[in-house]
Order: sequence, then structure tokens, then C-alpha cells
Amino acid sequence: MVFTMSKQLAALSHFILSIIIFTIIIATMIHFWYPAPHFNLSGGWDGLKILAGVDLVLGPLLTLVVFNIKKPKKELVMDLSLIVLMQFAALGWGLHAIYQQRPVAIVFSGTEFFSFPASEYTKQNISPETLRQFGSQFPVLIYAKKPERDSVELEEMFTRYKTENVSPFHQLNIYHPFNEFFTELKSNPLYLADIKAIIETNTVIREALDSVLQETDKNIDDYVYFKLYSESHYPIMMFNAEGDFVTYLISSM
Repeated sequence: MVFTMSKQLAALSHFILSIIIFTIIIATMIHFWYPAPHFNLSGGWDGLKILAGVDLVLGPLLTLVVFNIKKPKKELVMDLSLIVLMQFAALGWGLHAIYQQRPVAIVFSGTEFFSFPASEYTKQNISPETLRQFGSQFPVLIYAKKPERDSVELEEMFTRYKTENVSPFHQLNIYHPFNEFFTELKSNPLYLADIKAIIETNTVIREALDSVLQETDKNIDDYVYFKLYSESHYPIMMFNAEGDFVTYLISSM
């Protein structure tokens, strides 16, 4: 009995293979590029939707359209090879874009933290690995200290912003390890998230906080809380009294 593959079966086989590849990509993104909770906070889902369109839809759909067992073998192999080549090219472009948007620095500036992607540093020809001088965990916790008024450093900072379009947020010359300024920041209410006021109206944050307090057998005042800027969520970063990062408390807006 001679087995012949229909175009539906060929497309299904392509789809199953694409799911395997897509699963590997998701695991890599979540565990290495976008550690929790940054997959949600830093747009990981948006990039994943683009990849899903390329990997799970476009490739199998093209296989369904062009596959015909009646075609000469050489022509069929050529058609399928072009589909795979195009799919991998689009996949590679998408992965590169997502990789460049992975969060590498959590920078405290003003009165809250901001998450910054690798692309903000690579466009300055700075390797994200350079940020490890400010801390061992990744993304690195950093304090951006504004230079003194009328200082040469302040003038240089704004000059770079005007001439190179490099935001002060992304200039390494004002970066310092966050833990070196933790004591100073926690002593000023201006920099702190008012966690008691927050949990009065935000039940999700309150429940997450209660869970941490029960697990650690500590009180709400035993920890220090800072806001992390996000357009889609309401994240709070929680530290112990010594300045060690504990966890994120997050709710949707």
C-alpha cells in the first residue's frame, strides 16, 4: 500500500511542528528573556502575538495552499523549502525584535522605578552585560542620580540628550547601584508607595501582600514599597528593611 499525503495532512504536520517550535520560544522568553512579571509588564505578549501569526498561521497556511502531491518532486521540494525559508526568516526577525525589547534594567528615577529594554543601550553601543557592574540580578536594579545643579555633569547629560537623543534615563554616567541609595530613599516618604492607602482600594494588591506577610510571618511595616511604572498594570516592588528585593505586588489597571 502506497501512502500519499494530502495537502490537509501536510498543513497539519507543518502546524504540529510549528507548535513545538513555538513552545520552545515561549519557554525561552519566560524563563530567560522576560522573567516574571516582565512578560506581562514589558510587552512580551504583544511580541508573541506577532510570532504566533508567523509561526502558527502563515507557514501552515502556505503549505495548505501550495502542497500538491501531483507536482513533480523537485518542484514540490522547492515550494516547501521556500515556505520554510520565509517562515524562519520572519521568525528570526521577530525573535530579534523581542530579544532587543527584553528588560535589562529597572531604574529608579524621580519617584518611581522604570523598566528599560536592551535596545536603549545597544543603540549606544553598550552591551547590556555592562549593567552588571551595578548589580548581580537581572534585570539590574539601578538608581539614576541626577547631577548637581549647574554642574558639568548636568550640562553633559543634557548635551547628550540634545545632540544624541539619549534620554537621561539611559545614560550610564548617572547610574549607581540601587542598594547604595536604599537607606536614603526609604527615609523619604516622597519616594515610597503608600501601601496602606493602596490596599484600601486595591483588593488584588491587598491579597498578594497578605499572602507574603503570612508566608514570612512579618508585618506590613517590616517592608519598603516602591512604584514601578507600567501602562497596563499597577505594580509595586517590595523590599525588606535591608534593601533586598522581595517580590512584586501586581494588579491590572
